[in-house]
Amino acid sequence: MGKSVYSIVLDDDIVAAIDKMAYSLGTNRSGLINRILAEKVNYITPEQRIQHIVDLVLENISDNMTFQPLAGTGLALKSAVKYKYNPTVKYAVSISPKEHILGELKVSLRTQNTALLTELDGFLKKWVGWEKNYLPDKLPATVHYTIEMGRFVRQLALPDTIKNDDMAAQAIWDYINVFDNVLKQYFHNGGDIDEKPYLALIEKCRYLI
Repeated sequence: MGKSVYSIVLDDDIVAAIDKMAYSLGTNRSGLINRILAEKVNYITPEQRIQHIVDLVLENISDNMTFQPLAGTGLALKSAVKYKYNPTVKYAVSISPKEHILGELKVSLRTQNTALLTELDGFLKKWVGWEKNYLPDKLPATVHYTIEMGRFVRQLALPDTIKNDDMAAQAIWDYINVFDNVLKQYFHNGGDIDEKPYLALIEKCRYLI
């Protein structure tokens, strides 16, 4: 959806009230006016759709003891790993649907321990290797990966089978669950793990992204 600049005349008191509300909602004047007008004409904006997907994913968190939502905008979760140094894994998803790409997942390990970061790097390389062997023929587009020390970034695909927000939310939730589960198995086994746990879990996912 494109955006253009329009000139409108508003009462000063209304503008002041809008600015105050916009600040409390973490947006700006134009964003709030756009949202109000969209609601008035029953139009769902891209921002509203993204927030709806985030809300649907977070609904799963309320009944799940593994993940905790992090405060702030967007979708961010944390999961504790039962391992030495008590690391915490953070999952942050930015949703920006476009042709065959749903968004991007960022995974980071909150630790300064070099040995632990090296082990994570080993897992990430295995994970990417498993995905490149298994997923290319099942995804509508090539997804890009970035591996840095303690950080992993992966695009999330948007297959034609995902036709609504509920499906998109389920796909994101499934992928994070699989990643977190296999990561914890990797650390539990001291790095001695092959692709079998990954394949067993990923094949149960309703939507591959």
